[in-house]
Amino acid sequence: MAGVAADEKFLSTLDEMGGSSGNYALMQQLGWPGDKYWKIRDELVDSGQITVGKGRGGSVQRVVIKKSQSKKKEPAPVAAPTKEEDLYPYIEKVLNQDWAKHERLTDHVIEITARQGSRRTGGTWTRPDIVVVSKKRFAYVPGELFDVWTFEIKQANGIDITGIFEAAAHAKRATRSYAMFEVPEESEELGELLGRCDEEAARLNVGFITFTEASDFSTWDIRIPAPRLETDPEMLEDFIAEQLSEKSKDRIRKL
Repeated sequence: MAGVAADEKFLSTLDEMGGSSGNYALMQQLGWPGDKYWKIRDELVDSGQITVGKGRGGSVQRVVIKKSQSKKKEPAPVAAPTKEEDLYPYIEKVLNQDWAKHERLTDHVIEITARQGSRRTGGTWTRPDIVVVSKKRFAYVPGELFDVWTFEIKQANGIDITGIFEAAAHAKRATRSYAMFEVPEESEELGELLGRCDEEAARLNVGFITFTEASDFSTWDIRIPAPRLETDPEMLEDFIAEQLSEKSKDRIRKL
């Protein structure tokens, strides 16, 4: 268990920031390395003193909010990739690290599935760009939670509401599906499009994430968290068999 001083510093700093904050803004304010921050955060979640929420890089909130002001970290600019496929390695790395910590995954396997050439995967809109297979264990609830997450990624110059429909198609054989859009500085027209995407994502039971910089989780805005769907285990089995490499399947067997 973390020392009392660390818990108190986390909570007092969060209170000073208005009782709620993005993970990265709070981490920066505390001056802590990532491993220490996520450890203390998870312990405070488990003890019921804070809750986690959506937003860029995820967020935390005091169960009892004392103030109203908050601060946000300005992400450092990074050169943008030039093609959609250039985004995949950056997103894979963030999913494997900070996002997995945010979701509190116990074990997971991740694969870029877009790079499969002409391999048959079942028809139109059946191949997501990235797949994560995860297990989560709990302190008090017996058993494990098994999830198949899909991610449909769109570069800034190719975003439209179709990406939401593609994610919904993937959701038929997954437990959680996301559409992810690279979003530059928002305009009024883009804001209207994103609002429509929010509505369709919520209606179709898929998640929606926008990001400014693929490699920086603090710029990821989890606009609509993906709800967990009770998908037939046989559908999940077929999806994994069709979509993932033998290497990934061997790792899943060992989770």
